[in-house]
Amino acid sequence: MTRHAGAFGGSGSRIEIVSREPISGGFSAATKERLRIVIADRGQRVEQTALLKRTSAIEVSALRAASGGPSAAAIPKIIDAGIDADGHWILTPFYSGNPAAAETLIPDNVVESLARMHIHHLKRPSPDHIPVVDSSWWQANAPYPSNGSLDLHARLREQ
Repeated sequence: MTRHAGAFGGSGSRIEIVSREPISGGFSAATKERLRIVIADRGQRVEQTALLKRTSAIEVSALRAASGGPSAAAIPKIIDAGIDADGHWILTPFYSGNPAAAETLIPDNVVESLARMHIHHLKRPSPDHIPVVDSSWWQANAPYPSNGSLDLHARLREQ
């Protein structure tokens, strides 16, 4: 499969998928694949491993907004993104590793990247499709069920 990759280097960029392998695990239940791709851009061909992830319009918008802000090492660069018959998807570089076992184990660069992104967007209009998570949002969208648990990921996926 070959695809135009306007998000990568411009309208002349193309992505060729060399191989693909389903992957599981992580915090997301979304369909994910590890791809070996070749990006052709301005006469150069670069081979790399990438992550293709089925996702929501919210995540696509959030990553686009995050990549437009100040340097944030933990925010993945979007190689390409789009929508097809199966829904929204993103293509980012693949980073091997294991998800943090608990919130207290999140690496410092992730916390710093999120802080930079939030400061950058403070008092700016919210990017498309991204809900503003303030006290009104919490009251309307995240009530605690009778068992006391809170499944924010499921609620965000529904929006």
